[in-house]
Amino acid sequence: MNPDELADRISRQDQRHKKAKAEHRSSLWAQVARVGTLGWMIALPIAGGALLGHAIDRWLGTGITWALALLTVGIATGGYALWSEVRKVR
Repeated sequence: MNPDELADRISRQDQRHKKAKAEHRSSLWAQVARVGTLGWMIALPIAGGALLGHAIDRWLGTGITWALALLTVGIATGGYALWSEVRKVR
């Protein structure tokens, strides 16, 4: 392959990348992965906060105080993660 052919090939590839970026088209699997990731970003902090709070409550014998507090922190964390991801996509 001579240098001119290589330069043309690189130029065409660069144009395809720019066009795809301008059109903002994602494949179906990319969209499915994004939705799945958002689900985990919301569910894990909520469930983790509730479970950790429950464990602390059992250890300290404090009823549901820590479970509710850490559940609230988990909801806030999941909400912030969702908000920041949606903001990136826009």
